[in-house]
Amino acid sequence: MKTFRLFFLPALLFAHLAYALNGYVANGGSDNVSVFDLDTNTVVTTIPVGLSPILPAISPDRTRVYVTNGGSASVSVIEAATNTVIATIPVGTFPTDPALTPDGETLYVSNAGDGTVSVIDTTTNSVTGTIATGGFPSGIEVLPDGSKVYVGTGAAGGVAVIETATNTVITTIPIGGATAELIASPDGSRVYVANAALTSLAVIDTPTNTLLTSIPLPDTSLDIAVIPDGSRLYVTLPTPGSVAVVDANTSMLLTTIPIGATVAGVAITEDGSKAYVANDVGGGSIHIIDTATNTILTFFSVGSSPQGVAVGPLPFSSRNARGVAKKDSFLTETDIFNVITWNPFMTSGSVTYRIYRDASLTQLIGTVLPGAPLRFEDHNLKRKTNYTYFVVAEVNGAKIIIGNINVRSKS
Repeated sequence: MKTFRLFFLPALLFAHLAYALNGYVANGGSDNVSVFDLDTNTVVTTIPVGLSPILPAISPDRTRVYVTNGGSASVSVIEAATNTVIATIPVGTFPTDPALTPDGETLYVSNAGDGTVSVIDTTTNSVTGTIATGGFPSGIEVLPDGSKVYVGTGAAGGVAVIETATNTVITTIPIGGATAELIASPDGSRVYVANAALTSLAVIDTPTNTLLTSIPLPDTSLDIAVIPDGSRLYVTLPTPGSVAVVDANTSMLLTTIPIGATVAGVAITEDGSKAYVANDVGGGSIHIIDTATNTILTFFSVGSSPQGVAVGPLPFSSRNARGVAKKDSFLTETDIFNVITWNPFMTSGSVTYRIYRDASLTQLIGTVLPGAPLRFEDHNLKRKTNYTYFVVAEVNGAKIIIGNINVRSKS
């Protein structure tokens, strides 16, 4: 069976108990999805889905998880708050990879068995169109700006490019071999393509839709994940059972990390600190890589033959956000204000932080530019009033709510 990977979502992420704060792995051999806690690295529940599930993708608002069922020709829709399947959507033959648009309104699903891509309206959970790509569609990726979808055609050795405005194929880029999973760089200028038949990673220039270069690898590859700042790629090499780490700027192999058994999907947390790798160790497990040292931190057991992995945002509490109520008294007036501070979302890269009053992110009240102290002051408040703040990290156009803070103002 082919195995697949996380669709990296550079989109709006809500941090609330009703939203996905967990990781998900599709277990192709046991027809279920393991849900695991990112803090404790333990499986919290197991959700039955269709036959031979391949890959989970988390919706931009973190309320839904979409899982392709290769053996059932369907997509299971999981409600993240209850970890239950709330809908099953029939699609093409042997669906493999789900990819969401940044607004979460459209889901594209590659169907390896009939050479098509299903277009799904996520509001109605219904198929609204089918796009013929030819070949054996496997990996699929929507650009961060939502303008184009890139689809690997498997053994046909190409990458089809779909224009989302018209849902038509505008070109097919020849790669060679058997294209597997794809992922876009955070700025959308590149698409990286794994290959199940060639010992190299193809790099596509998205403005021109041409093959820019190929990066040599120690073996054939299956899945790819990218660090949020775009500097490094983590590539699964199934045959040797390892993960290759590639410098995206120099196109050079930095190191390989042995796992010990056949590896499949890989996903990276949105702060870039950890990579989660699905593999067959012990019948099925997830190994966690510390991306700062490129060493294995730990591993835990999941279902049989784990395939693709998806991870939600880390709980905001792990970033040590704080809110403090204060007041300053002057001769004629008193200023009641709250001070919000937080730790950086990423240890490297350019991040802009925006503070909103509401969860829908319509009431912007502050902006902290890259390099500035991570601090926001909200002045001239009412006394003894509860205020909620939503802190958003913006990275390469992606908006990530890293949490909400409640502060009661001074009397």
